[in-house]
Amino acid sequence: MEKEKDFITRFLEHNVPDLSLEKIDNKEIWFNISSLKITAPEFIKYINNKDSFKTKENYLLGIVSNEYSVEDILHDVQRAVVAYKRRDNDLMNLLK
Repeated sequence: MEKEKDFITRFLEHNVPDLSLEKIDNKEIWFNISSLKITAPEFIKYINNKDSFKTKENYLLGIVSNEYSVEDILHDVQRAVVAYKRRDNDLMNLLK
């Protein structure tokens, strides 16, 4: 668990510095997305694989790593942040 936490933290620092790791709980990875100035329910529309994601509270995005690897989940979030920052819903199709 600690090794996975370190990997996620390093990935975020290098690739998605707008997000921070809130906690890892069982098969859920929780990110704080408050620095994006968007609520989690609004942000989730930028995510390609919505079935692996859920929201909790206003600014937390919960990621359930079920059939997808942690790396896949992190890349989905990274692409969603890029799409959100560019305010381009169609960008998700280009980034697949």
